[in-house]
Formats: sequence, structure tokens, C-alpha cells
Amino acid sequence: MKLNGAPLTHDEAFAALLEAGYQVVDTDFDDMAFKKWRQLAIDCMAALLGAEHPYVRSFSEYVRRHDLGSLFLGKGLVYATERDVSGRIWVKNSDRA
Repeated sequence: MKLNGAPLTHDEAFAALLEAGYQVVDTDFDDMAFKKWRQLAIDCMAALLGAEHPYVRSFSEYVRRHDLGSLFLGKGLVYATERDVSGRIWVKNSDRA
């Protein structure tokens, strides 16, 4: 993924997403700040997982409103992406041998 033309590591990409999310809150859910965060998240998730991955499709479909609920839902999907990409995938108790 790139930001302002410069390639980013996974950690840098997720840090940029967090910062963009904070800007949404700091600007009281400003329309432009929300759109920037939303697009950055979709671009990052699609670059890491593929555009058809369920996280990307869910984010694109459900994170549309400029409100706290959308921000929390989006944050959860971004964290799930980060967890999966970094290999920190949670295992359900029933899946453990």
C-alpha cells in the first residue's frame, strides 16, 4: 500500500488508518475526514486481502454513515484485517486439538 506515493509497511498502513480514524472523531465526524478514512481503509484492506475478501466487502457495504456506529464497526474490521495479516488469528476453543 502507498500513502502520498510512498510505500508503507503493514504497521505503517495500520497506523495511518488509526490516525485517519482519530481525525474523524477530532473533527466531529467531518464529511471529508470520514470519506478519507473510509477510502484509506478500503484501499488498505483490499491491498492486503484482495478486493473480494469478506472484510473488504463488509466494510464497503456497512461503513457508510458518518457516525460513531460506523466508526466502531469499521475499526473492528480493520483490527480483524491487521490480526489476520500479522498472523495473530484467534482460534476458537472447539478448533484446538
